[in-house]
Amino acid sequence: MMIDNFHFLRPYWLAALLPAALVWWWMLRRGDSRQAWKQFVDPVLLDALLAGGGNRQRWRPVHLLGVFWLVGILALAGPAWRREASPFAEDEAALVIAIKVAPSMQSTDIAPSRQARAAQKVSDLLAARPGTRNSLIAYAGSAHLVMPLTTDAAVINTFAADLTPDLMPQTGDNAVAALELAQRQLASKSQPGAILFVTDGFSEGMSSALVEHRRQGGVPVHVWAATAGPPTTLRDAANAGGGSFMVIAPDTSDVEKLARHVQQTATAAVGGTGERWRDSGYWLLAVPGVIGALWFRKGWVVG
Repeated sequence: MMIDNFHFLRPYWLAALLPAALVWWWMLRRGDSRQAWKQFVDPVLLDALLAGGGNRQRWRPVHLLGVFWLVGILALAGPAWRREASPFAEDEAALVIAIKVAPSMQSTDIAPSRQARAAQKVSDLLAARPGTRNSLIAYAGSAHLVMPLTTDAAVINTFAADLTPDLMPQTGDNAVAALELAQRQLASKSQPGAILFVTDGFSEGMSSALVEHRRQGGVPVHVWAATAGPPTTLRDAANAGGGSFMVIAPDTSDVEKLARHVQQTATAAVGGTGERWRDSGYWLLAVPGVIGALWFRKGWVVG
């Protein structure tokens, strides 16, 4: 219910109500001509002697000033009772993609090859996440930053398509080094997000490295299996990394699911649910705006 969720986003502004009320009361008394004369004139005669007789003006500028201050302070306090999607969640959800570039990735059990199919799927994933920041890491026996965080998906696609084992200075499967490099890439930019490994397998020690990574507050790590028969070690690694596990599919179902999982985990890093309380104080500002316009009327003063 709305009443149950009602609260103020900036309740400290409510402290201004007391001094505003005191100033308003002082101005009200100062502008009351009865206060100045009642010590000299009999109250029975006072209304008859004052201009306007006993019909004192019910609404004066000072009354509207009080309404102006009251509504303005309530607006500044930020009344809220509804939630809305955070505008920062999607913009800040970055993804570091680490692709294994090893001879095993040249296998053709996935046409045209594991490596080529992985590059195609990365392109599809970036297309499903337009406007987001992404980074590319290539690893084998060592890990290398191919492209830092960027919104230019075309550049990442070009480099990913050109990755071959002969470009790597060392053979092997040092996924731990890629994990550390990916985490540094996000940390250097203070960028919340996630890490994605596109691989056909992990060497021994990766699962324990992922457990330690998460224990130290590292971002979620997703695993995209580039093989027709993914070993259970890849699924276990995804669980240890707090991310999702996908197998490269012949259609786009894997891309859609992975994009959704990446966004959910990255959104959680931004603000827990990707939602925020909607500040409804902006609507109240229309009232002070209308009242303020009345001060342009000839003869209107606070009193």
